[in-house]
Amino acid sequence: MSGSSGPLPYSMRDVGAGGAYNNAKFRHRSRLKMVLQSLATNRSKYHCGKFTVAPDGLSSTSEASTLQLEFSYLSKVLGDPKYDRAAMKVLEHIHTLPKVEGLVPIYINPSSGQFSGENIRLGSRGDSYYEYLLKVWVQQEEYRDSSLKYLFEMYTEAMRGVKHLLVRKTVPNGLVFVGELPFGRNGGFSPKMDHLVCFLPGTLALGATKGITKRKALETNLLTDEDIENLQLAEDLAKTCVEMYFVTSTGLAPEIAYFHIEGDTEGGPDGGNKSSKYINDIVIKPLDRHNLLRPETVESLFVLYRITEDSKYREWGWQIFQAFEKYTKVDSGGYTSLDDVTSLPPSTRDKMETFFLGETLKYLYLLFDENNTLPLDKYVFNTEAHPLPVMRSAEQASHSV
Repeated sequence: MSGSSGPLPYSMRDVGAGGAYNNAKFRHRSRLKMVLQSLATNRSKYHCGKFTVAPDGLSSTSEASTLQLEFSYLSKVLGDPKYDRAAMKVLEHIHTLPKVEGLVPIYINPSSGQFSGENIRLGSRGDSYYEYLLKVWVQQEEYRDSSLKYLFEMYTEAMRGVKHLLVRKTVPNGLVFVGELPFGRNGGFSPKMDHLVCFLPGTLALGATKGITKRKALETNLLTDEDIENLQLAEDLAKTCVEMYFVTSTGLAPEIAYFHIEGDTEGGPDGGNKSSKYINDIVIKPLDRHNLLRPETVESLFVLYRITEDSKYREWGWQIFQAFEKYTKVDSGGYTSLDDVTSLPPSTRDKMETFFLGETLKYLYLLFDENNTLPLDKYVFNTEAHPLPVMRSAEQASHSV
C-alpha cells in the first residue's frame, strides 16, 4: 500500500486483513495492541513457538505506537476513517501518560494502558515510537497545526530529553552517542548503543527541515535555533554510527556497541581495526559482535545526504556497501549475516534477514539515486522503508504544484 493509492483491487484485496487486524489489535479498553494476534482465531497470545515475544503479556512501546502511518494511509485509500481513528487512539492515550522529559519506558501493559518498568532506551522496543511521533505528524500535513500538533510537541519534548539525559561524548576522541537508562532516571547511565539507534540521525534531520534541503530551509528562514541544534546532533550521531562500522576489521558494524566515557573504568575488546582513530572509544563485547545486515545507518545517510547535500554521506555509504559486498555476499546468491565483525575472515550465519533487501539495499539505492526519487517533503518512509505519500488537503496540493 505504499507510494500512491494504487489500483483499487489491490486496496480492496487487503481491506479484509486490515479490518481483522484493526478489530483484533485495538479492541482492549486501553486501545493498545496485544503482543501477537491470530487473525484466524482473533485471539491474543504472548508466545510464538519457543520464543517469548515480550515478558508477562506486555507490549513493546514501539509495537503499540507503530501502526499509525499505515492505518492512516489505509483510511485515505479506502475513504473509511475507522482505521486511522483506531490507530490514533494509541498515540492519544500515550499522550496522557507520565513521561521522563518526554522519554518513555520500553514496555507498556495493553490491559491497563500504563507503562511497565523504567527501562528507557532508543534501541530495541523503543525506537520507532519516537520515529512515528514525528512521521505521523509529517504525513498528515493538513492537520499539523491543529489536531496533530500534540505529536510534534511530544517529539520535541522527547528530543530535548534525549539531549539532556542520554547524549554523551566518548573519551578520548569525543564521539557523540545516545546511551540508555536501564533503571530509569534515578538509576545509572549505560554507555550502550544498539545499531538500531542509528535511525535517529535521519529522524532528527527530517524533524529539523521537514524534508526540504538545509540550504532551502536557511534561505527561507525556516530553521529555528533548536532545528539547527538538532541537525548538528544528527550529523554528529551519523558520524558515530559510521565509525561503528569503520572501527571493525570487516568494516561492518556490530549489533551493539559500548562507549568509553569519563569516569568509566570498564574495558573491553575493540573492533579490530587498529588503524581507526576511534579504536579506544568503542568497545565491542563478544556477544554483540554479530551483524544482521541492518538498515538504520544507511537510512540516516540517505536522509542526511538529501537534506545537507554533503557528499561525505555518499562516500560513507559506498564504503559500507563495499564491505557488505566483500564479506556478506555468498557465491550461490544472496547475502548472509555474520557472527563476528571483528575477525577475518568472519564466520557466516547462512541467513539473510528480509530487511536487507526491503530496507538496507533500498536506502543504499536511494542514497545514490540522481533523480531525487521519493522527495522527503512529499513522501514519508515507514519503519519498514515503505514510502507513503504526505497527505495534503486539496488546497495545499494545488499550491504545491
